[in-house]
Amino acid sequence: MDAKKLNRLFGSFVFLFSFIVFYSTVAPTVSFWDCGEFIACSFKLAVPHPPGAPLFLLVGRIFTLLPIFADIAKRVNIISTFSSAFTVLFLYLTIVIMIKQYLKDAGNGFMRYVPHLGGVIGALTFAFTTSFWFNAVEAEVYAPSMLFTSLVVWLIMVWSERSEEIGNEKYLLVIMYLVGLATGVHLLNVLALPMVFMIIYFKKYPLNQKTFIYFTLVGAGLTAMVYPGLVQGIPEVAESVGFFGLLLLLIALIVLLAYAVKNKQNFLALLISSILLVIMGYSTYLMIYVRSNLDPSIDENDPETIEEFISYMRREQYGEHTLDRAKALAESSNRKRYNGVWDFFWNYQVKKMYIRYFGLLPFSSGLEICLCRVCALFYDWSGDYPVS
Repeated sequence: MDAKKLNRLFGSFVFLFSFIVFYSTVAPTVSFWDCGEFIACSFKLAVPHPPGAPLFLLVGRIFTLLPIFADIAKRVNIISTFSSAFTVLFLYLTIVIMIKQYLKDAGNGFMRYVPHLGGVIGALTFAFTTSFWFNAVEAEVYAPSMLFTSLVVWLIMVWSERSEEIGNEKYLLVIMYLVGLATGVHLLNVLALPMVFMIIYFKKYPLNQKTFIYFTLVGAGLTAMVYPGLVQGIPEVAESVGFFGLLLLLIALIVLLAYAVKNKQNFLALLISSILLVIMGYSTYLMIYVRSNLDPSIDENDPETIEEFISYMRREQYGEHTLDRAKALAESSNRKRYNGVWDFFWNYQVKKMYIRYFGLLPFSSGLEICLCRVCALFYDWSGDYPVS
């Protein structure tokens, strides 16, 4: 059996097995916290709490129309079930690519199965972690957001295999469009962009200190251009120059793209195309603006003017959290006081949060898991540190 058939066989198993388990444990009706709000807003195409999740609501509305369950809530819950099963599938495919790159030559014996078996073990281990499984059975944005993130990671790994082929840029363009779409679900997907830029760097540029620092800064700048740049900047531009002025700016970008293509300025064409695709994906937020103007029964913050929409996107209703430690401690008499930054880092971020989560595993202490992960990281680093 060739590699493609093995991939399809094991991939189908991973998807179906995880989907069956998630489906068997899906919430039969409304769950706690934001789930009820998202279900109601999907059914009515209403406006939820800032910054909204327009793409999730649009997909949710479609699922509420499907006569698959008597309970409307369960119809929306099943979105997370499908999303999580596909996330596990894309994680499997990503792991297979990474193991193949690590092994270089899998051979024709048992080793040819190692990437696929490793992918199955890794993907199913992730599938049944507490947080992921919890999000896979209720109407929340985290499961679809993880689907977008896993799809972006898989696409950049596919690109890394085909980066020398003609037309490899299409993978990068699809990634940017997915990032734009993902903002209509959750901004988690933006966190994948630095990883995308670093893989491009390792594949396309010589590895040295100067290029590493340069590309790190460029990657950080391009990530900031997406968020908060485009996500929060587009409404502000619309406020300054009006929707007609915003339309003129988009036309100017299209004209500049045509100029770059005509003059074979490939990098400029790729950059402008990426910006336009992010904007195209981000355009799902028009749903929030349009629906708010129709005054639905749920219309949080009432973002029906451009000023109110900007406030909505900035999450201004939540207030601000100061970076001034003394002022932050004064806000609540119940806060634990730490003796400096490193005391806070070790006793809260490491001991209370990081190690505690590993300690929830029944078969091992959190410290042992941490040590294993650190040893594995150093082992990978000694062999192929760009991959690690």
